[in-house]
Amino acid sequence: MENQITENQTEAPSGLEKLLDNVKYTGFGTELHQAITEKVEDKIPEFTVNRTIDDAIYELHFKKAEDKDVPYFNKYTITLLPNDQQLNEISQTFYHNQGITAKEGYNLLKGGSVYKSFNVYERIEDGENVKYKWTPETYKAWAKLDFDKQDKNGNYELVKYGSGYGFNLTEKLKEMNLVELNNPDKFASLTRTLEKGNMANATLITDDGNRKQVLLRADARFKDVITYDHNGKRLFKQNKQKQDKPGEQKIDSTAKMNEEKIAAKNYRKNKGPKR
Repeated sequence: MENQITENQTEAPSGLEKLLDNVKYTGFGTELHQAITEKVEDKIPEFTVNRTIDDAIYELHFKKAEDKDVPYFNKYTITLLPNDQQLNEISQTFYHNQGITAKEGYNLLKGGSVYKSFNVYERIEDGENVKYKWTPETYKAWAKLDFDKQDKNGNYELVKYGSGYGFNLTEKLKEMNLVELNNPDKFASLTRTLEKGNMANATLITDDGNRKQVLLRADARFKDVITYDHNGKRLFKQNKQKQDKPGEQKIDSTAKMNEEKIAAKNYRKNKGPKR
């Protein structure tokens, strides 16, 4: 009797269960599970389901391969609705194999930078029909959308900045007069929040010794941390280190300000999808 194993213990997860888990762990929870299940049971080969979270509409796309009984989670498109800071809708599609969660996609479309692990893809065919194969090997990198570059489908280019690029968030934060630097736990929490692409609350010590509540956002492209007030207005932060010496290389300030304007337009009272 003690060696007896029940059917539930040995039964492998079904294709539908795996599909629903993919949706759940991409950050969409379980709210869409019933709608997806109904589509699968009706044997619809290709379908979409929608979910609205705050100022974002997510459209999830599912498609069935010829040799499979259950559709796979192909991609999702996120559309940010117009608001006071953003006059027009803005959209981006992320494929499931890119590994971008719903919240990360939201933050990227808001102009944020996300630091995470990505899988290495091996090139298996060249030329016009170039193809890549997924591998289990991973690497860490910052990701950020380039709003100046769009493909034929209207998607912005997702640019990745690896370790060789030289953006070190921890060192950049240590240049700032932040109260959180004196508390290892709070500093670690601040770092994790910024790595997810979120706006992070912090306390800045001003030149006159006063404390000012600010919002921070990592900007991987310009190797910087941008400071905002709680209305989304950019502030010029105060660093512990001295200013650059004459002749040192500096980033194009015009390009940097353009990026910050995009982030400010997409900013909405520091709110995002709540999960």
